[in-house]
Amino acid sequence: MTSDSVNLIRPLLSHVRAEGWIKAQLQRDLDWGFAGVLDVLTDRISNDLFTDRIASWVPNLNGAGMHVADGDESRPYDLEGEPDVHWWDAETRGNWVWGSLMMAHLSQDPRHISEANSRALRLRDTRDSDGYLGAYRPESRFSRPDIENGELWAQSRALLILLSHYELTGDESSLDAATRSADLTLRVFGPGRPYFHTPQPRHDVTGMTHGLNYADAMQRLHELTGEERYREFAVWLYEDFSTQPIPFQNDDMARPNAGDPTRPLSGHAAHTAEHVRPLLLACRDDRSLIASALRKLRLFSVPSGALVGDESVHGVPMPDSGYEVCTMTEQLWSLCEALRVTRDAALGDWAERLFFNALQGSRSPDGRDVSYLTADTRLSARIERPDVYALIQDGVGRYKVSPTHEDIATCCVANATRVVPHYLSYAWLRTTDGVIIAALHGPSSFAVEVDGIPVTIHARTDYPFEDRLRYVVEAPSPVHFSLRIRRPGWASEYATDAADLAEDGAWFVVKRRWTPGDTVVIDLVAAVVAIPYANGEVAVQRGPLLFVQPIAHEERSLKTYARAGFRDAELIPVDDAAISTYPVLPNIVDLGLKPVRNATADLERPWDSTPLRLEGSAGLVPLGCTRLRRAAFTLEHADAG
Repeated sequence: MTSDSVNLIRPLLSHVRAEGWIKAQLQRDLDWGFAGVLDVLTDRISNDLFTDRIASWVPNLNGAGMHVADGDESRPYDLEGEPDVHWWDAETRGNWVWGSLMMAHLSQDPRHISEANSRALRLRDTRDSDGYLGAYRPESRFSRPDIENGELWAQSRALLILLSHYELTGDESSLDAATRSADLTLRVFGPGRPYFHTPQPRHDVTGMTHGLNYADAMQRLHELTGEERYREFAVWLYEDFSTQPIPFQNDDMARPNAGDPTRPLSGHAAHTAEHVRPLLLACRDDRSLIASALRKLRLFSVPSGALVGDESVHGVPMPDSGYEVCTMTEQLWSLCEALRVTRDAALGDWAERLFFNALQGSRSPDGRDVSYLTADTRLSARIERPDVYALIQDGVGRYKVSPTHEDIATCCVANATRVVPHYLSYAWLRTTDGVIIAALHGPSSFAVEVDGIPVTIHARTDYPFEDRLRYVVEAPSPVHFSLRIRRPGWASEYATDAADLAEDGAWFVVKRRWTPGDTVVIDLVAAVVAIPYANGEVAVQRGPLLFVQPIAHEERSLKTYARAGFRDAELIPVDDAAISTYPVLPNIVDLGLKPVRNATADLERPWDSTPLRLEGSAGLVPLGCTRLRRAAFTLEHADAG
């Protein structure tokens, strides 16, 4: 699309805004969903470990005695028991503070902006005099025992909050606080001072291996300041991670494994998805290694876009394979970053499929619950469905719906607040030579300065529920720039009102002297196609949407909360015919299905009202418009009579 010497730049968050149904979803989630009140719903979020810090398991001088402090309580560490996972609350609160901060600003709601800014400033005020920001007390920070440790993981949440606060508000104090904290950590770890090490086999290292994604904060700090030491540290951190003796926990994206096509993915799925980003940063020039890593990620993903893994990656991607909200959140970010690094437009198709299907299908339309684990074909959401961890943990319940999932772990609901912000933060990119790129589609806007002239480009569309992309340029005076628009891989044909629109591979290009109010309209042509599952059944895709057979259900309440309108529940099917029927689709053009638009649908709440259906031998709706559904169908053999 451009010379390899021209980098693609992710803009400041303050330059991007949600519009249309995306803005309405953000607003509704903040006003009525769990996103605005998670700290009221569960103490797993209100527990502020950045203020009330913990002591990790700290060995004494002879390495024998270890202890953990939590408030005023202490207890001995049982080497045969579970390792310390107190850092979980730093992860969950950090992700919520970060996600809700981005949501509030992207939605432009003054009340939520004020509340979110206050939470970010409260975190900033927890820094020590030497700049430390994290979840550990002075006597135990930066310790490296041969057991679990969440040091860099907790720090990364704090730094990403402050860097986003700086991007959104211009508050230099937040950037300074993040810089001082990072510089302190860079004095502790680095070449000759490793962070990663191989623990005793019985010890979990979930927090330690999450710590690789401290690289996310370092990369953004480098992008915001231009200071090369932060990028260099992120690269070193990945190499430090990759030099541990193989195998180790969550090693899927370590350099030796990522490039080995014979080794399947097997780690904790969220780790696998998030570790793609440090690999992209450290191995940017090794395109074969990146291609290998993404190929394996694709092999373990279902047609809705999601990397399968009911906690760990295992098996083959089947219609009812479970996938996790945390994993999808990290995967979406990684796919977007891979698009930016590789410029492969097909990664934009994948990111859109994940965002519009699996992620929307894991949540309620009103934002009041998510399923920790869900699936493309979801015939029920019962508490007793086991997952891979059910055999080693007390109780199950990852497949129910909940605004907290605090009986398992609150990670997924906190991470759900980051989904739309990650998508919008990559919707628009720029090249270092000034080209503006519409990379991901949907209603949004981008404000940028071109040759000293303020320009705002609005993507005014109901995409993915319509096939029309419409761009409107606002500027006080004529201005010259090039606009590149990703052409979705499913769009075999198109029509446009722009006589000067050209094609460059998988990109549309409009290069002109833009006058205020100029528009570009592109009408894409979508076919209905069959996408195979590993078992030989097929998913039905039209454009970026998967279409499924909805299954009527009833709710059985499991738990209520002090805040009205929130509950844990099971979803139980009531349509026995839909459960027992396996629709067969004809192997003909468009699978015999035709799009039918609902003229009365509320396009600000499209996931409630199903604005687009496919009608024919079956009546199908978008996956994200359903709670229970059948997503896999039998395709009639070509020689069937």
